[in-house]
Amino acid sequence: MTDVTQDTNGKGKPERKAIAKRELIDASGTVVADETLATGCRYTFLATGTAEERQWGQPAGSALVMCANFGWLTKVGNEVNSVKQADDYDGSDPMLAAKEFNALLDSTPPQWGVPGDGTARGPKYDKDTLAGALVTKLGKAATGDVMHYRQRLDDKSYYAKVRANSEVMSQYYKDLAAKNGATKQDAKAATEALA
Repeated sequence: MTDVTQDTNGKGKPERKAIAKRELIDASGTVVADETLATGCRYTFLATGTAEERQWGQPAGSALVMCANFGWLTKVGNEVNSVKQADDYDGSDPMLAAKEFNALLDSTPPQWGVPGDGTARGPKYDKDTLAGALVTKLGKAATGDVMHYRQRLDDKSYYAKVRANSEVMSQYYKDLAAKNGATKQDAKAATEALA
């Protein structure tokens, strides 16, 4: 049992290895040590090197930016850990959860999370948008329409396989951003029409 309970840090507890790097950044994306110089933040998952960052569009050093950085980094860390610690974790990059969270913040209205998300669970994906992204990436090789693939996504193993495909997920996030962008554009046009 000594290999399991071995004290590796001299404090009576097993040493924990960092899985991510949390950084404060300025408007140019350069890492800053002084939080009063930060306008945003970056979270990097060390196993893959995948990073996600956020700029707040507010002055460096404002209380709003400092609180936003802390909250965003905490939430992204929670999302990543929820994916990694889930019983059905399939080894896919947990940073997809961070991308999903950023997309939700950019939606109209902004959302902090997907309704129904719980602790120790992976992110909830819009299966309709995911099926559309899959059909787009399959192109002529698709054997059915979006509805056909949407139904197939209800099979957990197929769903995990699709989520693990980086090209499909890249298309998914483009489609999700376009979907949210269209909503913002429609809202802007409506506002301008009223002016």
